[in-house]
Amino acid sequence: MSKPVNTPPSAPDTAPPPLLTWQHAAALSTLIVGISTVVLHTVGSIRHNNYLAAWGLDADLFPKSLDWMLIHGFYGVFNRLSWLFSFAWNNLGRFLLAVAALVAYFFLLSTPGPEGDGLRRWLQASKAWVRRLIKVALFTFIGSMSALLAMLLIYLAIVLLGALGESAGLAGAEQSKLEFRKGCAASKPRCVTLLRDDKPIAHGYLLDSSPEHIALFDVDLKQARAIPRDGLELRSDPERTALATSAASAASQP
Repeated sequence: MSKPVNTPPSAPDTAPPPLLTWQHAAALSTLIVGISTVVLHTVGSIRHNNYLAAWGLDADLFPKSLDWMLIHGFYGVFNRLSWLFSFAWNNLGRFLLAVAALVAYFFLLSTPGPEGDGLRRWLQASKAWVRRLIKVALFTFIGSMSALLAMLLIYLAIVLLGALGESAGLAGAEQSKLEFRKGCAASKPRCVTLLRDDKPIAHGYLLDSSPEHIALFDVDLKQARAIPRDGLELRSDPERTALATSAASAASQP
């Protein structure tokens, strides 16, 4: 009669913990939203300041709300990224050549040299305090370089945000100047007339506005102006309004 074989009790099946839990996802989403808000607000603020500075106007006269900064910061980032992709596409050959050079560099860097075994044997034959000193010096060097690299990355991030906002503001001002040179009859932006007591005081393109001031590019004086809006009335260009009305009525007719 055969004896029963004692089998060890099987361990309960334990599934590995998920790599990403709801708590991790919520924390990551909060972090992304916070960073995005700071980035868009910074780019929007710098873009606004540089746009008005390109016209010689003081941006402090035209404060903006948080949602305005975020929306225009998004458009500023999108505009600059579009320019970057266009630049990369137009220089695709040089970009691929640079990538190939980096691949070759890291490949050669990771290839062991003939002196590698000799260095390893020398370290093994050295005294314990020599090996410990080398490890401490190596870890100190790596830590110092890591801290320096972190500070450099933070500095580059700040510079990048400033460059994004500044270039977006200047590019917007240059685009507006190109349109304004076409004149009120041909440009996409419409001219407006500012009146006080039913008397016209300025005629041109609206640049910006706030509860206290209106920024206008005066087509007669060929310069930007910040005008107090107390008692001002703003009227659209009658010629452009008439053209738009006639075009809309013509399009609605069968």
